[in-house]
Amino acid sequence: MDDFIAALEQRDLEKISSFPKSDLHNHFVLGGSREYLWQMTGVQIKPIHGCLSSMDEMHAWNRDNLGKRFDTPEMRRILIGATFQQASDDGVTVLEIGEDVWGLSEYFHNDIDELIEAFTTAQREIAPDIYDMWLETALAREAGPGQFLGIYPKDKSTLLPRPISICEINEQIGALRLVYRVAGAGTREFCGYEAGDSVSILGVLGNGFPLEQGMGKKVFLMGGGIGVPPILELAKRLEGDKQIILGYRDQKLFLKDDLKQNGRVYVATEDGTVGTRGNVMDAIRENGLEAEVIFACGPMPMLRARTVSSTAVMPQSTVRIREICRSARMCTASAFRP
Repeated sequence: MDDFIAALEQRDLEKISSFPKSDLHNHFVLGGSREYLWQMTGVQIKPIHGCLSSMDEMHAWNRDNLGKRFDTPEMRRILIGATFQQASDDGVTVLEIGEDVWGLSEYFHNDIDELIEAFTTAQREIAPDIYDMWLETALAREAGPGQFLGIYPKDKSTLLPRPISICEINEQIGALRLVYRVAGAGTREFCGYEAGDSVSILGVLGNGFPLEQGMGKKVFLMGGGIGVPPILELAKRLEGDKQIILGYRDQKLFLKDDLKQNGRVYVATEDGTVGTRGNVMDAIRENGLEAEVIFACGPMPMLRARTVSSTAVMPQSTVRIREICRSARMCTASAFRP
């Protein structure tokens, strides 16, 4: 203990980091790994020289060095992740971040459990056999709505990659969101992945949705079943009058709340428990909807549907040889929840 106190008094950081520690209260905006932030965001943070002797000085440093660059929930998670990384590098086994964490109420609904879940859960089941997973990968900067990845199972008896559509893209932190249904041995394996696991992927594949055909127009964004996830990134990027028509089996309306933030949502369920009984075409008829252009992803009967006044646009999933050489490659990604 005397040696540790002496190291503190001498401000010998190298010696301090050599002592095993079991607990640390960390002001995360000041205590994170600058190297981690650089790797995740490309943002270089200046080191703190000397002591900050007041809250005013702490807030001034934060304003000058962090500011609006970390002013979103996604970037806040990265900032706190940098704190976890620094704690790990320093040998800390328990990191205490109290409910007074700066920005908790603004970015995480004042719910510390919501914040912690972001770092402990790689996946979550959002409906029966429907899983939501984020992958940390540089391919996020190349991906577009309507494209997909090939995910290789680790079980060597399942040789072929499983195609999974991209649900959401976060270029800022380099992450792709995949929402998929467990339909066999390969996808059953995927749902067991945990935060920090690595996975081999092939991608990015497909040409995606041609956004330019719908920009500024009155459009249908139609998703049925596991064809719902690709509609989310499309809805976020497309500008115009967006009518989002979703088809589900029952009342388990996965991603509905996400999609409501990006357009007017209409729902059809096969059993009639929510919205229109039937399929997406029944919902269109019941609500008297019209559009100039249709973007669709789902079962073939839905994709064959046409209206007299509409042009259907599906993701162009045929990958030409030259495009495979340009954009499809093997790489690894880490499972995490941002």
